[in-house]
Amino acid sequence: MKKSLVVILLTAAASGAAFLGYLHCATQGCRSLARQPVPELAWLKKEFQLTDGQYKTICERHAEYRKDIAEVCRDLRQAENRLESALASNTAFPGQIEEAVLEAGAARTRCLSAMVKQLLDVGGSMNEEQRERYINMMISRVLYSKQQGATPCGP
Repeated sequence: MKKSLVVILLTAAASGAAFLGYLHCATQGCRSLARQPVPELAWLKKEFQLTDGQYKTICERHAEYRKDIAEVCRDLRQAENRLESALASNTAFPGQIEEAVLEAGAARTRCLSAMVKQLLDVGGSMNEEQRERYINMMISRVLYSKQQGATPCGP
């Protein structure tokens, strides 16, 4: 009986060690990307084989974009909240609703403009081949996401 218990425990320990070894190897790529200075852009460095200089420039531009887009997102949320309030109110006049619609539309336009500017700025840090591939990939995603109502501020 003791022999069987030892065999079972050794088998369990070996299985656990094998699993942990596999897990370590399988997640190596993800862990190395997560250790990058700006993890959300690490995929970009890998996908487009960016030099350290290109990646540093893109990270700096991304930091500036995040500051700018925070203000745009705040304005967009406020405009959409005013529109929702106007639509939910039984006392809003059609002119007030139209004004709220125009304000929300202008905020979405500023948001899309900021996103496109960022894509072009990032693309400007790449060589011609990388830039063309990046912009083609990202513009289609930005335009498609806009049709779905998504923004960098959320849906």
